[in-house]
Amino acid sequence: MRVIIDGFAAMGFPNCGGAIDGTHIPILGPYHQGSQYINRKGYFSMVLQALVDHKGHFTNINVGWPGKVHDTRVFRNSGLFRWLQEGIYFPDQKITVGDVEMPIVILGDPAYPLMPWLMKPYTGALDSKKELF
Repeated sequence: MRVIIDGFAAMGFPNCGGAIDGTHIPILGPYHQGSQYINRKGYFSMVLQALVDHKGHFTNINVGWPGKVHDTRVFRNSGLFRWLQEGIYFPDQKITVGDVEMPIVILGDPAYPLMPWLMKPYTGALDSKKELF
């Protein structure tokens, strides 16, 4: 874990244990409930959610959800979400940033929920500091 945290720190993200996102794996349309597998881009797929380290290596995956399912739903129903929520996926290692104690976090895109252990980008009108972040 120390190597991963140090790797993300070198990229400007302190106390980070991974980055998460979902992707669509193209499949042949199933005969049963086929419409559930058509994703927003119009092709049949299954969702693969992956947590990766600072080098892009998988450290946790969840696969098998129909392509129509949003990344947030896949995440909230994953073992990874439960483990992070219970505080058992990462060691209890906090750093202080400003006057805030920060646990090990993961990074996600705007589709993911903001959580004490999940950072995501700012949205809306951004000042230069938020844009840089």
